[in-house]
Order: sequence, then C-alpha cells, then structure tokens
Amino acid sequence: MGVQPSNPHDALFRSIMQRDGQLAGELQIALPPELVMRIDWSVWRYIPNDLVAPGLECRQTDLFVETRFDGAEALMYIHVEHQSRPDPLMTFRMGEYMFGHWRQYVDRSEKVPTSLPVILPVVVNSGPRNQPWRYSTQFADMFALAEDARAALTRYLPTFDIIVDDIAAISLDELAKRPIPAAALLVFALHKSASKNPDLVQTLAPVIEKFQNLENEPGGMIDLRDIIGYIVEVGDIDDDDFVELIDQFGPRAKEVAVTTAERFRAEGLEKGRVEGLTQSLLSLLTAKFGDVPTDVEDHIHAADPDQLQSWTLKILSATTIGEVFE
Repeated sequence: MGVQPSNPHDALFRSIMQRDGQLAGELQIALPPELVMRIDWSVWRYIPNDLVAPGLECRQTDLFVETRFDGAEALMYIHVEHQSRPDPLMTFRMGEYMFGHWRQYVDRSEKVPTSLPVILPVVVNSGPRNQPWRYSTQFADMFALAEDARAALTRYLPTFDIIVDDIAAISLDELAKRPIPAAALLVFALHKSASKNPDLVQTLAPVIEKFQNLENEPGGMIDLRDIIGYIVEVGDIDDDDFVELIDQFGPRAKEVAVTTAERFRAEGLEKGRVEGLTQSLLSLLTAKFGDVPTDVEDHIHAADPDQLQSWTLKILSATTIGEVFE
C-alpha cells in the first residue's frame, strides 16, 4: 500500500525540519534540559521513515533521527511527529510507531539482538486551529482503571510518556523570542497564522525579520521557496498584501518569492482544472452506469486532462462503462 498523504501543514514541517540544523535547533528548546545535555548533537542522521508492520498499512512517520546518548555509550533514536491538532490517541499511535521501529531494527539485524535502542517520542503540536494540547502524555492513562486496580496492574502494563512541544499554546510574540533557526520558527508562525488569513502581513509583524534572516542562512532560499508555497496554498493573501510582504525581503529573497508564488498559483489552477474534469467524468459515469468500480476510479484519478476529456466524450456513445475506456 502507498504512504498516507500528508496535509500541507505536515508537508511544510517535514520539508523544513529535515534540513541541516532546523530540527536539532527546535529539539534543543523542546526537550527537557537534562536530556539536551546528554544527547550528542554532533551525531545526527535522518533515517528512512516508512514503517511496514504486520497487520498495518505502510505509514510515513514525520521524522526519525539516529543519534547518541551519553557520548558513544548508547544508540538512540528520536521520533518526531507533527500534529496539526490534539489527538486523544496520540500516545497509542506513538507506541505503535515505536514498536514498528523496533520490529524493523530486529528484522534488519544480522544477528538476533539481545537489546533494543532507546526511542524518544516527541510530538510537536502546531496547526491552524491553535488548539492547545489537552490530553494525557502518559500511555498508562489509556487504560481506564480505578486507582487500586492501576496500582496492582502497573508493573504488568507498558508505560512511557511522550514529550509534547505545545506550540499552539503560546502566542506569536512568545514564539518570536524562541532561539531556534529562522526557517523552523517561520514554520510554526505560519501554522498559527497563515490559513485563510486576509491580514497575514500585519499578523506576521513579530516575526518579519526571520524572513530577512533566511537570505543569509545556508539553504535559506530553498526554505523560503517552501514557505512561500505554503502561504500561497493555504493563505488568503491578495496581490497587494503579497507585494507588501516581499517588499520587506532582500533582492534575492524577493526574486525567489515572486517566482515561487507564480509557479504555485499556476499549479493550483491546473490542479483545479484536473479536479473539475475528474468530478465531471465520475458524475456522468454514475448517472449513466451506476456506481463506479474502485479500480476505475483509481484509473480516472491517475489520468491527465486530455485523457479525461477524451473519456468524457465517449460516454455519449458508450453502452457499457468498459467502452468508455477502450
């Protein structure tokens, strides 16, 4: 099965955070100080994050990093999951991911391992609804037990805590003071404020200098491209406000911003055209032949505009749904 598709908020988080220094900078603020001091931040390797576990579909987790704890003494993984809103089953999901990683570790080992690496589960709660985290971070709380029953059973039940960096619970002004890389900070700022916000330029005033900082950071123009693309995709910013925003950039950043916005808008128009043709074809097929089989739907969703138009014309003369696609 294919990887579950991500929403634009997850996609921006992944694209920025997997670049040098972004995730490490964020985690050095999000994690408890006693852990930050003992993680070897010079050993940092992103590893493939597609999980295939028995009975589960293929899933793409957000970010999975290999590092070391207490120098070279202990192999350690950090699993970072982005959430656009709180999830009551998040501790369960993180446990599922952790056991999936351990399953892969065992399967890929040359010899049967006698121990497992530590996996640190981290959730970053940051999204357009700005809903603060309100669920327990302890897996043990997933079990509905009376206190006396919990005391009797605790040693026999799996238990761990997840670390939640609750970006949704802080203001944009507070966020602007975070000592993290500019691109990472802008991801969170835009999660909080970009979606369908016609006053985005004014809203972003506390972090506008972070856009300017990108021009001088390694890979900053690539980060800016993804950030502008996100603004165009989820925002409600008109041309005048967009010009007002990028007028505060340097010349190189302004050029990247204009080019990116033009490309994303063109892709958006083409995507809308394809979606319209697809829905029209499906509606006509349903009206004439009844329910459309799943494999036919998949075939239609994978088609280009010319093919969709050709099939639509064939409906007039076709006597079976199969004839449409001959």
